[in-house]
Amino acid sequence: MSRASVLARGRIAAEAGMVDTCLIERQTGTTTDPTTGVVTPTWSTIYTGVCRMQESGGWPREITTAPDQPQLAVNRELQLPVSTSGSVRAGDRATITAAVNDAAAVGRQMWLRGQPTKSEATARRFTVEEIAG
Repeated sequence: MSRASVLARGRIAAEAGMVDTCLIERQTGTTTDPTTGVVTPTWSTIYTGVCRMQESGGWPREITTAPDQPQLAVNRELQLPVSTSGSVRAGDRATITAAVNDAAAVGRQMWLRGQPTKSEATARRFTVEEIAG
């Protein structure tokens, strides 16, 4: 059995465990409403497909966007198939679009913080941060 065949089997097994789906987008710019002056980000789809979200170690950290609105930044891991996620990178935004075993995960948004690189990876394992209000 060759290393390539073992890696191929590992990737098949890893992807078999990815029963949820997600949308990954990258901010491409902003638009400004000429009447209100409200600036809205514009997004481009980078990846849509299967994924697996996992809890990761560490403690949430408190962040403050406004004095009366403390939030937590929760670390997680988002796993994607190696074969279809090559253009995903740190800074992108992931949204869970379907979750087979946890309906409460649908709609959660996370920011990709890590940039995984590994010669023989069975999955791309991104460190992500969810901002919980």
